[in-house]
Amino acid sequence: MIQHVLFRCAPLLVGTILFVGILLLFTGENAALRQTLLAHALLPQSEETTELYFDAPEQLPPSVSAHQALHFTFVIHNLETIDYQYTYAVMVVRGDTQSLLDHGTLVVKNGQYAFMGEQVALKDVTHKQQIVVALLNKKQSIDFWVGR
Repeated sequence: MIQHVLFRCAPLLVGTILFVGILLLFTGENAALRQTLLAHALLPQSEETTELYFDAPEQLPPSVSAHQALHFTFVIHNLETIDYQYTYAVMVVRGDTQSLLDHGTLVVKNGQYAFMGEQVALKDVTHKQQIVVALLNKKQSIDFWVGR
């Protein structure tokens, strides 16, 4: 009879022990154990990354007229877990030719967004060209094409 009661209560007992163990682990009661689990990647860790994208990609123009200003905004979302200084460049690429349109550096606080508005005029709009935004120190880039 006692064995039958213990057998029926075993899942509840195991669950309670696991719950209390996890509770102790995450409340900092056992910092050494938590550090060991983190060191062996057995606990979830924040991912260090940067998101780079166009603010309104559906509004990027497929073509422009001569001397018409081309407007777009790119976004940097800092998920690096620290404030980060980004070095960016905006370029136009046509065939083997690459021209720098804009460049700079900016500091984005951890978890924050930076919206960078760009206005450029292309000299030659008779050929298809690629507009590239690159984060030079992160080796990330995005692009879109304009022209025929």
